[in-house]
Amino acid sequence: MVRGLPAVEYQYRGKADDHDWSGKLVVVARGKDMFTVLAMTYADSDLIQIQENVIARPLRALYFSVP
Repeated sequence: MVRGLPAVEYQYRGKADDHDWSGKLVVVARGKDMFTVLAMTYADSDLIQIQENVIARPLRALYFSVP
């Protein structure tokens, strides 16, 4: 759930362009609309835990207003 709306979250790690990557993909359903949020960062750093926490922060702050 994201802000009370149904959501699916995928956390992943992978390798591309000679870098390790860490990311999060969130799909949120709001009525007939689907929203996708993608965030990723290099995972080949000693700061990966901090970077993953920074990625998670905007996901907790999502806000949907009624037009």
